[in-house]
Amino acid sequence: MEIPSVNKLEAVIELLDGDAARAARLYEERAAKGTAGSDHALVGLGTARRMAKDHKGAVEAFEKALAAQPNGPWRARATFRKAEALGRQGRWEEASAIWEREASRLLSTSRKEEMAQGYLDLAEKALSSTDRSRPRDPVRAAQAYSKALEIGLPPQKA
Repeated sequence: MEIPSVNKLEAVIELLDGDAARAARLYEERAAKGTAGSDHALVGLGTARRMAKDHKGAVEAFEKALAAQPNGPWRARATFRKAEALGRQGRWEEASAIWEREASRLLSTSRKEEMAQGYLDLAEKALSSTDRSRPRDPVRAAQAYSKALEIGLPPQKA
């Protein structure tokens, strides 16, 4: 996920200050440029519209974000917020279908294996520290290995 620049933070600040209309305008401008980060701008736009109680507009923005980057870093957030906006419109069946699909994805074997691999990577880094200011940390490595076992290692790694 990218770190927002000062210009990008202006819209976030407007959202935090409760000015959803101004935030929406700023996000619309960014999204219209179609440059890198436009999927983030569309998620921000959808969030601003949702805060302004424009749930139909929010759904449209989240759908555009998903179409622009179906597997991008903002996909999960856009998907869940789209479901929330659909629910606010009373479109419960559509919202429920999204929540069920996402729950299945998050709890799938491949997702668990991906998470376990992340813990294995952390354990390896803790044991093979090349940075002299950070010595090897076998305790942290053991904790990471335990967490990987708890989640469920891929069969070839167990």
